[in-house]
Amino acid sequence: NIVHSVPENVEREIWDALGQIDEIQTLRTRNAERLIRQIDGTRYAVQQVPENGESTRNRVIVVAKHREAREVIATLRTKGIAANNLTQSYTHPYQEHIQKDALLSKYYTERLEVYEQIFPKVVSVPCSPALSDMEIDYMVKELNAI
Repeated sequence: NIVHSVPENVEREIWDALGQIDEIQTLRTRNAERLIRQIDGTRYAVQQVPENGESTRNRVIVVAKHREAREVIATLRTKGIAANNLTQSYTHPYQEHIQKDALLSKYYTERLEVYEQIFPKVVSVPCSPALSDMEIDYMVKELNAI
């Protein structure tokens, strides 16, 4: 086995970056909570985190009550908002049904009733720690208008 040593300055940079993870996660959670507080509950059901559960809140996931996800996503994207369905892809904002996915369809052996009900209405929006309050408010305003 060959052991490579990391130069001290690089090691310090790595530790500094790792030390920022908690701060970044705190900002992401704060942004998610700001989004969640402002989302119109008559239009969208916000993803719940089980009691004592944890979420990284990489995205805020909602279920549209009166619209199809494709329509909501397309509208938000025309407003510059990186909305997606279940994916986080910029170029593929809407994931096809599990039955149409070459890999996942192999595991779709019985009917998934909850998935069937919510899949066409699931929308996710970013809650990046880099978003400003103004950007979050803009996203919520546009989401609530649909």
